[in-house]
Amino acid sequence: MESLFVRETTEGLDLSLYLNKSTIKELIIDNPLKNLHRGNLNSFCLAVEGISHFVYLVWSATHQRPVTLLELELQAEVDKYILSASILAAQANGTLPKNLCELLFEEISFNQGLSPKQQNRYELANHYAKLYCRSLHNRLLNFGENQLITKEIRRFYRLWHEYKVKRINSIPLVH
Repeated sequence: MESLFVRETTEGLDLSLYLNKSTIKELIIDNPLKNLHRGNLNSFCLAVEGISHFVYLVWSATHQRPVTLLELELQAEVDKYILSASILAAQANGTLPKNLCELLFEEISFNQGLSPKQQNRYELANHYAKLYCRSLHNRLLNFGENQLITKEIRRFYRLWHEYKVKRINSIPLVH
């Protein structure tokens, strides 16, 4: 479990990222930077999600941009793919697992305690991230567009929420 605590004050934002002790312990015992696999992927993704929320919120605040909860979740989902793909490729001499998008976006479950509004937000973020990351993944697998992908994800990161969704919706569907 991860949680980002945010308090807005007259002087700025107070932020605190909480990662469950068991998640931290799992990451220490089975370091994903040395060997990322199904067994430590969930803990890795939880940590990445929390760090992504923290960094994206700070980046947005320093650029005086508002952020929606859906935008935070969408960017965290994309960041999970990017970091997982980078680490896995580095560990396999540049080879990406073909099923990475399925692992990250389809073989998932949501917390049963979510409200319908929260559930919808997580499902939407997952849906949009899956479409976007699948297009990145196909480009990497089929064309090895590493430098172009880097430019794309940098552009995507800087887009406002509504433009991220428009960007994703403009991607041709590949089956």
